[in-house]
Amino acid sequence: MIEIPPSDLPAALRAAFTMAEPAGLRCLGVLADVLRGRVLVDDAAEPTRSLLYETMYDTIYLSGTWTPAQVAEEIRDLRRRGEVMIGLWPDDPRIALLPTNTDYIGTVYDFYDHPSATVLASLSAKMPAHCELRPLESSVFDSLIERAMLLKHYGDVDAALSTIMGYCLFYEGQNVCEAVAGPLIDGIREMGILTHKDYRRRGYATLTCAALLQACERLGVQTFWNCNSSNLASVALARRLGYQRERAYTLYYWEPRQQ
Repeated sequence: MIEIPPSDLPAALRAAFTMAEPAGLRCLGVLADVLRGRVLVDDAAEPTRSLLYETMYDTIYLSGTWTPAQVAEEIRDLRRRGEVMIGLWPDDPRIALLPTNTDYIGTVYDFYDHPSATVLASLSAKMPAHCELRPLESSVFDSLIERAMLLKHYGDVDAALSTIMGYCLFYEGQNVCEAVAGPLIDGIREMGILTHKDYRRRGYATLTCAALLQACERLGVQTFWNCNSSNLASVALARRLGYQRERAYTLYYWEPRQQ
């Protein structure tokens, strides 16, 4: 396969990479050049198939005409560099193309359409004792639990802060919970939440996410939530926040292999 700039992908192959795909916002982010990734085609002049590889979560997306042998070859090649996963709806015929040597198969949820700021207000109205909610800005960046990961993907603090938005909850001066909304893609941002292990089950994630969702609503931005079904806390939180649509898909995962 040949790597090309996202802008060079022909419209016929690009058309398959949409929000209709599981975690489809991520492939749109690569095409818009706001998320890191690679676009591969079988022929630079007249491609008949394309593979998009989104490198934050190591997810692949397929477009065009593939055979099982071709899919297996590309997954084998990508595994030499890292993890590989693909999400497909239960009735997707492309399931038949996948190799059977998966290391994991599970269920993942996509959540769409967060409720209005009015509905969310009750979830963030009461601030717990000794807590303070702060917007994600340069003065709090060094305290982030996910600081290293954000710098890896966005390069530096200024680049990260110009791309993402978020809130941190501080308890007695320590950042214990952070909610981050990723790059803006077609009017939508993907949500992420992380609470320090010593401060879980206190309602901090609900409060922090609700505040961020209200901020997104004020800007006219919708959000998207994605989590594995085995992450019961994340699934419960998405439902507690009131996301109005959810869809389950199957995730196929392969561990890295050097050979």
